[in-house]
Amino acid sequence: MLHSYSDGDEINQFDDKYLFEVIQRHPEGKEKIGVGIKKFYREKSNSHPTSCFHLE
Repeated sequence: MLHSYSDGDEINQFDDKYLFEVIQRHPEGKEKIGVGIKKFYREKSNSHPTSCFHLE
């Protein structure tokens, strides 16, 4: 899934639903979700040498 997007791309509705299900199972899911998620997007990260999905 990651390779079907470029840096700066917002994730489409189909993949968005999947990522939301996955983030809910993350050990820190409640903290990451907080009051809600506006969108998922692909971008480089300061803590990783490659691109990954982020949430806003």
